[in-house]
Amino acid sequence: MTICNVCESDRVEYMSTLRPYQDVDWEFAIFSCLNCGSRFTFRDPGVNYYEILHGVSGSSYGYHYDMAGKVKKFLRAGHLDRCERYLRKAGYKYAEVIDFVRGKNKPLSILEIGCSTGVMTAFFRAHGHGAEGIDISQKAIDYATSTFGPFYSLNPSRERYDIIFHLGLIGCVENPKTFLSGFLQRLDTRGEMIFNAPNVRSAEELDEVWVTTPPPDLISLFREEAFRSMCGDSADVAIRKVYGASEIAKKNIRVLTGRKYAHFPISFRTNRREGKGRIFSCIKGCLGTSSWSLAGMLWSLRLFKRYENEYGLIVVMTRKSTGEI
Repeated sequence: MTICNVCESDRVEYMSTLRPYQDVDWEFAIFSCLNCGSRFTFRDPGVNYYEILHGVSGSSYGYHYDMAGKVKKFLRAGHLDRCERYLRKAGYKYAEVIDFVRGKNKPLSILEIGCSTGVMTAFFRAHGHGAEGIDISQKAIDYATSTFGPFYSLNPSRERYDIIFHLGLIGCVENPKTFLSGFLQRLDTRGEMIFNAPNVRSAEELDEVWVTTPPPDLISLFREEAFRSMCGDSADVAIRKVYGASEIAKKNIRVLTGRKYAHFPISFRTNRREGKGRIFSCIKGCLGTSSWSLAGMLWSLRLFKRYENEYGLIVVMTRKSTGEI
């Protein structure tokens, strides 16, 4: 019997089988939950995917190591402002967490779950916070420790934290409800957890079976309502959508041209993607010979029209004084 990763219902249906990489023999059956609306898949329990992702040069985790090298240089030189600008440009999720922590205006005890190469933990430590990072991959922990110092491990060192954050991790864990329950209990009273989550409505809007990050990394896509359901009375939950210009452009290109955008990697080592050439050719063709033409300018503006459901969610959970998940 197939059980939903998110709500543990058996009211699920098979959608299709996804093989994200042509050069790696990994296949994943994608299911949709008729109860909570989530989509999910399963990993092979006999394969340590995260050690593979962290151990293979050119995999989808390669950019984590590039980021670590640059952040290390900034921090060693004391260029905290330049480091922050770099992290903000690296993605909306980094900017969201930086703004969230900065808004507290005091030193905090912080736990980063799924710290990978450790850049965000190192950044917050450089700003005077008591930050530490944990990760399931020993290779990642070893690298973060050798790069930034002894602030990383497989398990938390404290019982309670002011803030816990994770970036893109909730869709990667095999039991999101158990994951949230365990780490909410590690928050101080009124402590807060912040994270980003993949929005299943984005895949539906694109008529895709999955979103950009494929299994075995991401294995669950969520509806907004799922987070309140998983938390019950243990936390107050605030959710908002986030908008990425590149993702909006991808959606609009598909709508305006009527062409399927295949955005999954096809090569594991280089993370080369299908559809990139088609996107640029579509833009070039629709803009015409002069990108400054009135028609071209109007068409370009339509590329960045926001749809109701974008690809990401920002979730903030504030622990209540009482209550159990």
